[in-house]
Amino acid sequence: MGVLGPDVVDRLVPVLELGLGWIGFMVGYRFDVRTLDRVPRHTALIVAIESAVPFVAVAAACAVALIAFGRDPGSPAVWRDVVVLGACGAMTAPRYTLGIGDRAARLGDVDTVVGELDEIAGVVALVVLGAVFRPAGGAWALPAAGWVFVQLGAGLALGLLLYVMLRDELSAGERLAVTLGFIAFASGVAGYLFLSPIAVCFLAGWVVANLPGEHRAAVWDTFRALERPIHHLFLIVLGALWAVDDWRGWALVPVFVGARLVGKAAGRAASARAVRRRGDEPAGDRAIVAPLSVLSIALVVSVRGLYAGETISWLVTAVVGAAIVSEILVQLVAPRRDDLKREQMQQSVPGEPSEPAGRATGSAPTGGAAAVAGARDSGAGGPHAPVPAGRGAGPARTTAGDGGAPAAAAASAAPDGPATAAVASAAPDGPAAAAALDVPATDAARGATDVPANDETAAGSAAHSGEEDLR
Repeated sequence: MGVLGPDVVDRLVPVLELGLGWIGFMVGYRFDVRTLDRVPRHTALIVAIESAVPFVAVAAACAVALIAFGRDPGSPAVWRDVVVLGACGAMTAPRYTLGIGDRAARLGDVDTVVGELDEIAGVVALVVLGAVFRPAGGAWALPAAGWVFVQLGAGLALGLLLYVMLRDELSAGERLAVTLGFIAFASGVAGYLFLSPIAVCFLAGWVVANLPGEHRAAVWDTFRALERPIHHLFLIVLGALWAVDDWRGWALVPVFVGARLVGKAAGRAASARAVRRRGDEPAGDRAIVAPLSVLSIALVVSVRGLYAGETISWLVTAVVGAAIVSEILVQLVAPRRDDLKREQMQQSVPGEPSEPAGRATGSAPTGGAAAVAGARDSGAGGPHAPVPAGRGAGPARTTAGDGGAPAAAAASAAPDGPATAAVASAAPDGPAAAAALDVPATDAARGATDVPANDETAAGSAAHSGEEDLR
């Protein structure tokens, strides 16, 4: 329509680099090394196999297609393009994110962990490409290993700089300005050195996320608030730069998608065999049809900004088209898979019951008001899940020993008010249970049914405690 002409698009290239740096910083910020202590066994082996096999499958199939389109197999640019396509095919969009508020690693969800960690393959590919394939006539004549260290040093130094700036007391607006300005600066440094903004900002985000401090959750909230606007702006500029009139890029789409599906299936089978050889059972229901990661699109756009040539537009068309086709296949094959997985995770995370607080369900109580309802309705015999104590008070829970009658109690002391009363189960021998707890029988009976509306309830304490643990 002529709204974004060539001159306007050229002036929007810094906006595109800002979007690339933002995506790289977010991926690095999610890579919290503390979550690696809670991932399932053999995760490193599974990630290595299930990233390498799709990489090889997509790279081999696309290499054959590129040679069939008339590309010279002896040209280094062909192998550069093959590496880019293979790295894009190896990455999968994660269902959930690790890092701040991690749930997947706590629950041992292999699919989610692999979906997060295989994005490292794309970052490694960008580091290698930025070191090996340098533009001709550059001012700095360094070997490939030297450019690897330049990228590592730039990312780590910039990350330390932002970490020092975020340690001060900042308001939400100041934190937003500092973070956004820093990513723009880091992306500009990478562009000036003909390096990928994704790789440099990934390292900076990793440094900021893994150093100690009170800034981590606040910075993550800032990123989540601006994630959609930045992505929308990035995709608008990408659409203006995208050349869709070359049929060879569209011809690569079915080759890319088919090879990726074959590689994913072969990688799943190979990782399952490798896990069985080590005496363990592999993870069960896992998806083969998976969407492409947003980092795949960012990677190929980053390559487009670093290198010129007719074939770069083929790669952009192939990856963007494959992302659209993969998303359609995911919706057709497994429309409710993610919803079911999310429900299972919510039911399994302590302090986050899937049912509203105060509702008795047929499932085992998980804490808060659900535990109170379970203790009240079950009667004598068998232990019950203890109610977590609220913030500011130690756990006040015990079990009556007379007659096996269970009792659960939770106390939460408000900072400026009296302690909220505990709750006890109304078993057939409720007075005995109350005596064991040193609570009058009338108070115990009243506590089983009455919860003050203006105080912090046991359910609120449990949910708040669970939220604090996740942070």
